[in-house]
Amino acid sequence: MKMRSVLLLSLVALCLAQNDHFITNLPGLSGKTNFNQYAGYIQSNSTHGRNLFYWFVESQSNPKNDPVVLWMNGGPGCSSLDGLLTEHGPFDVNPDGSTLKINQYSWNKVANVIYLESPASVGFSYSTETDQTFNDDKTADDVYHFLISFFKKYPQFAKNPFYVSGESYAGHYVPVSTNAIFEGNKRGDNPPINLKGFLVGNGVTDQESDQNSVPTFIYQHALASQQSYEQALKACKGDFYNNKRDMACGAAISRLRGGVGPVNIYGIYSPCINSFNNKKNQMCNGASDPLTPWYIPAGCNLSPPCINSTALITYLNRQDVKSAIHVRKDISWDICSGYVNSRYNWTYESMLPFYSKLLSAGIRAIVYSGDTDLAVNMLGSEYSVTKLVNQMSAKIKREWGYWSVSGSNQVAGYVKQWDNGLSFLTVKGAGHMVPTDKPEESLYFFTKFLREQDY
Repeated sequence: MKMRSVLLLSLVALCLAQNDHFITNLPGLSGKTNFNQYAGYIQSNSTHGRNLFYWFVESQSNPKNDPVVLWMNGGPGCSSLDGLLTEHGPFDVNPDGSTLKINQYSWNKVANVIYLESPASVGFSYSTETDQTFNDDKTADDVYHFLISFFKKYPQFAKNPFYVSGESYAGHYVPVSTNAIFEGNKRGDNPPINLKGFLVGNGVTDQESDQNSVPTFIYQHALASQQSYEQALKACKGDFYNNKRDMACGAAISRLRGGVGPVNIYGIYSPCINSFNNKKNQMCNGASDPLTPWYIPAGCNLSPPCINSTALITYLNRQDVKSAIHVRKDISWDICSGYVNSRYNWTYESMLPFYSKLLSAGIRAIVYSGDTDLAVNMLGSEYSVTKLVNQMSAKIKREWGYWSVSGSNQVAGYVKQWDNGLSFLTVKGAGHMVPTDKPEESLYFFTKFLREQDY
């Protein structure tokens, strides 16, 4: 009887701990959801007081057994609520900034998904540190300790297969965080995390590969003339990255890139929503650096260029929404933080050593890329993957070929796979935010990857 009482009290305590983050009513959403969702703060570092905001949506299929997937947007300094409410979450914000619509291709159709705002000071996350600096290792450490606390709060999900995912600068967050989990499991940390794999979309991966691809991608997509491209090739001796500091090479690259104009860097065939007629927007479009892909530079505490985030910002700054998702009402939400970006140290030139280590340990990975993205283009991702598999002497499991969504006779993109557990997949017609541009195709390859099925 005494043991039964102890167990009952433990169960009650667990329910109370989870219910304090349970979302009972979400403003702007008509009707009830067919899944549970939770949101709130989890402290990732008690010593430094870093409090990370998360939004957790359970699977609509089989939450008890479906994988748990962590999602992070990039920047560095951009919020993962962008991923939740404009990419692959269960609902999108309507243009009115007041109401939500159901996303029939949400990733929580097949998985339990955690949307994490990291590092601290991104979005609703905050820190009590007075002088903050940010880097890849600190981010990974915070993510790992967040996850340990998360699975203590939600122990019923601790044994589910676990994946780390993200896009853009999360091309750094994802591998280093996955490595932190891997090392924690090796140490025997409790609870162990059932790590199975990671997903990186249009991700910053290897600076040499990423930057060498930029002029070629520009030329191959008719954004520069043959003459300007050949002049850059000659001036840079065929190596843009290693010769970019040479005066003639740098000038040739700048001329080539400067002629591109105010295209939408996140999808070159999509319209540019915001004007580029002032110096602020030109700077925020990354025009000052000839090779660095277009991230959000320091001082750009606004929506990314060519993207209209007004509805999202309006919705998340409503007081009733803040109450519903259990966040501090004194924090003003923005899609990207110039404060974080300007203090962020890019710790590593390349993520390939992390890929090699994790793949060698049996951790599966997919690198997917929208083929109209100029911010982190697919050529750079392909160069990175090719460099990696050559270093690992991996053998081809599936030659380059097209893939299609089941029941469709249309080409959705192209895929190549190796025997080390790595897949490289392109999504035809998608830009930087692949699930926004191609929601059905994204859910399809996401599901196939989680289930270890052929694309």
